[in-house]
Amino acid sequence: MGRGDPQNKGAARRAQFRPQAEFVRYDLTEAEKAKVKGTEFDEIALVETIEKLTQAGYKMTFRWDDYNECQGCWLLAPENDENNKGLILTGRGSTSLKAFKQAAWLHFTRFKEIWPQPTSKRELELDD
Repeated sequence: MGRGDPQNKGAARRAQFRPQAEFVRYDLTEAEKAKVKGTEFDEIALVETIEKLTQAGYKMTFRWDDYNECQGCWLLAPENDENNKGLILTGRGSTSLKAFKQAAWLHFTRFKEIWPQPTSKRELELDD
C-alpha cells in the first residue's frame, strides 16, 4: 500500500478551506451586445484567443446553462492571478462559439483583463 505523497502532506485539508469561486455579475448593455455581435471572430482569432487565455492559466468550461437557457462559457481565473483569483466570468450565446466570443470580449475589451469584484448582498439594490 502507498502512503501518499509526502511532499503533498495536508493538501486535502488545505483544499477544504479554499473559498468558493464567485461569478462576476455583469449584463451587457444593448450597445455592448451590438459591439460583441459585430466583432469578427474567425478561426484564427478563436485559436489565438484560446492560446492567449490558456497560456495565462485560465480554464474554460462550456455547457448548456440551465439557469439562462442558453449555451454558456465560463472562464476561471488561475489561482495565482492577483486581480481575478476566485472569480468566474461568464459568456452566453446561442452557440458555444458565441458564448466564448462574449466571454473573451468581456475579458479583453470591456474589463481590460481585470474583472470587477463581486457585489456583496448588502450592496445589491433592493426592490422595495
